[in-house]
Amino acid sequence: MRVGFAMNADLIKEWGGAIAVFLSIGGIIYAWLTRRSKENTETIKAMGEELSARLKVIEKKQVNYDRRIQHLEDNFKHLPTREQISELKVALAQVSTTVDNTNQTITRMETDIRDFRKPKE
Repeated sequence: MRVGFAMNADLIKEWGGAIAVFLSIGGIIYAWLTRRSKENTETIKAMGEELSARLKVIEKKQVNYDRRIQHLEDNFKHLPTREQISELKVALAQVSTTVDNTNQTITRMETDIRDFRKPKE
């Protein structure tokens, strides 16, 4: 029985060295692969923090824009509509015609008064 055990011990010594080499190579490869993963995780975390900061700035600007838009909407409520502007144009044209007619009448009256006051020869 002793011979079988010695043979197993020799076999373990031979394969043990090869197994140790494979394990160390595997460990190196695993460390190399996970190192990039850790770097990527850190990069993603930093990018997430940067995006959060940018989002806060954008949200502040959005609130400012909402206030400005609300102010404009409040002011537009008081402005006339297209129909009202059209009605104003028609009314102003009528007023202009009336003023012109009144002007002509006053001019005629002035002429008549001058003619009346003129000494007759």
